[in-house]
Amino acid sequence: MLEYLISAKIKPDIPLATALLYAIRSDTQDFGREAGHADIEAVTYLFPIANKRMLGEIQRGSVERTYFQMLDAALQNAYVYNNCIIVGLGRVTNPDMIAEVADLLIRDEGIKAVVCFGSYKGKILLSVRTSEPDNRADKIIKQIVARRGIGGGHHMFAGGQIPLINESKSELEKLENTIRKKCLRVLGLHKSSEKKLIEL
Repeated sequence: MLEYLISAKIKPDIPLATALLYAIRSDTQDFGREAGHADIEAVTYLFPIANKRMLGEIQRGSVERTYFQMLDAALQNAYVYNNCIIVGLGRVTNPDMIAEVADLLIRDEGIKAVVCFGSYKGKILLSVRTSEPDNRADKIIKQIVARRGIGGGHHMFAGGQIPLINESKSELEKLENTIRKKCLRVLGLHKSSEKKLIEL
């Protein structure tokens, strides 16, 4: 987006520059994930324009208590299969939680891939994270959603969605089971290795 603006000789205003700067830093996890030369150039351009106080408020933004309830439910519903984690969140009120949970769980030591999914406004949304560039997240997501939805992304992070027909409980449960089976098959895992992430 920034490249388009620069090409059109449009200088982003302070709020837009701040939002773009945050987006680049967030997507690349402060240049720790698939950052390229274009990202560095963009940050160099945006940093003098952005409002640093506003940026800090975004990064340290307060959350509603339901955030922690959803996080607790996610951890309780996370299952480990050898070096992978699959977690279904069910219905979510905040779709960003799906990617956020995936980002959190990929930090688990020894985990090479995480698939997190949940339903929101007539769709199943999915996030895939991998800890190694050779374990392609973009290929994993395309295989999981194949012929049912759309997906794409980068080497280590990707997302996708599958539309729901009527959003009934039975349809949701059936599709969630199908997604779990596909995840196991695509990642070369066996259900027999399943164990809860948090054992009570």
